[in-house]
Amino acid sequence: MQCEGNRVLAFSEKPQIGQGLINGGFFCFQRAFLNYLSDSPDCVLEREPLESCAAEGQLCVFEHLGYWQCMDTYRDWMSLESQWQSGNAPWKYGNGEW
Repeated sequence: MQCEGNRVLAFSEKPQIGQGLINGGFFCFQRAFLNYLSDSPDCVLEREPLESCAAEGQLCVFEHLGYWQCMDTYRDWMSLESQWQSGNAPWKYGNGEW
C-alpha cells in the first residue's frame, strides 16, 4: 500500500517490492463498499474492489507499529509456537501499543 497519512493512495496485493505497508487482512467496510464488488465469480477483493476504492480516495489504513506475524501456514504456527514455548514471544507481554 502506498499511503499518505492514513489515506491509502494505491493498493496492490502482494507486489514484489520490499517497501511500504502490507495488508494484514483485517477490514472494516461501510455498506457503500458493496458497490465496488461485482457479481462475477472472478471478482477478487484484493484486486479491482480495493484498488478502485483506494484510487477514489475511499480507503484508509490503521498502521500497527507493534509486533506482527502472519499465521497462515503450519510452518508459521510452528515458528510462533516455538517462540511462545521458549519465552521469546514479543507479543506475550505487549509493549503497550494498541
